[in-house]
Amino acid sequence: MSQGLLNKIKHNAKIAWRNEGRKPSFFYLLLAILLSLGAPMGWFFAEKMWGLHAPSTYRELLYVYMIIGSALAFTFFAGVIIARLERENKLVNELSLSRAQLEKREEMASHELETTKEKMLKISQLGALIGKARKEEEVYYKLAHAAHVALNFDRVIVYRRKEEGLVIVEARGIKMRSK
Repeated sequence: MSQGLLNKIKHNAKIAWRNEGRKPSFFYLLLAILLSLGAPMGWFFAEKMWGLHAPSTYRELLYVYMIIGSALAFTFFAGVIIARLERENKLVNELSLSRAQLEKREEMASHELETTKEKMLKISQLGALIGKARKEEEVYYKLAHAAHVALNFDRVIVYRRKEEGLVIVEARGIKMRSK
């Protein structure tokens, strides 16, 4: 995302925050009506200052036409402005919500990454311990002990396949009867 676009989004977010709780539509419509009085008043002052005159039969009609036409034009543009502001406000709100969700996901992913990192470190230490073992029983013992203590497993059972079937060769976290 470009820096200019990011600054524009921040600026729009500030505008939306300042306008929150107010209905700008009434203000813009009132402003449109007030601005629509500018054309007839301008013509009135032009008549007085420069001596311009519309034919007397059309004079009142000219003022009514300018007031209604200007009011409709400015009201239309006020409606366009209001629709754009509401759309931008909605987009800013959606962006804020998406940003909050993204930050939450980032925090969760960071925590998960840290947990995985710790587990991988423990597994590599477990591999180093098992690599130092000289006897098969010692490997089973270290594997069960490391999984139970280092990896925080509540129970660990190490099976070995023999001719009779699966045989438990090492166990942690559970009470066993004699082997």
